Amino acid sequence: MRIKIYVRAHVLCAAEALANHLRKLGHEAIIVGDIDQNDTTLHIIYCAFAAPAIPNKYIVYQTEVLNSKWFTEDYQRILDSALAIWDYDERNVLLMPSKAHWLIPPGINHQKLDGMRDIDVMHYGSINEHRRSLLNEIGDHCCIKIVEDVYGEAMYALLRRAKVVLNLHYYPNAPLEVFRIYEALSFACHVVSEPTNDAAQERNKEIVRFADSASVLKTHIESALECPFDYDLSAIDDFSFNAVKEAMSPYLSL
Repeated sequence: MRIKIYVRAHVLCAAEALANHLRKLGHEAIIVGDIDQNDTTLHIIYCAFAAPAIPNKYIVYQTEVLNSKWFTEDYQRILDSALAIWDYDERNVLLMPSKAHWLIPPGINHQKLDGMRDIDVMHYGSINEHRRSLLNEIGDHCCIKIVEDVYGEAMYALLRRAKVVLNLHYYPNAPLEVFRIYEALSFACHVVSEPTNDAAQERNKEIVRFADSASVLKTHIESALECPFDYDLSAIDDFSFNAVKEAMSPYLSL
């Protein structure tokens, strides 16, 4: 089957991992940056609230935190009309009733690395009061490179240089930011994160260091900086692949 994957730059790494899964299943997967509303090709749409058009047949890969500002009436209509919703978070699946709502965390998109790691700790993403407070507290003890509004190849270049990626929540009680975390792991960066105390944290506890205070986050950063990156990422990638395989089965005759 031919499938087009619409994506924006900040989730490109996840879309590339998804395309790899689909190709392993025998599909022709193409990543696109535009949509023709008259196109009858099956589309998988990331960031559907910002899609330039909506095609005839589509699956929404839901990337947003439930009840965030992106959940507008227009976005809800797009979700309601989709063949299916794929989601990164169990809680979204439970709280957004749908006849075809699947849990599909992103996979791992292993990257070529040049070995130069001159950034000890990096945080990337928008900054709010919560993140700023923790970054200031942790930054008193170590140098953190803070990156905002950088995407695509420019972001990839920074990830190739980073030893540790610090993951802090933007929203209270947020689901685990697996798009950022798996992107960082794809570039062989250690990840130190605030906890979520849910199934996603349990699933990732062997490859991510979790802590709920600045002092322990700092301790985990120091530990990560002294360790080689030798994690086996196959289990989380297999989990994602098998979820995609199951979720695609209803559409093989399209």
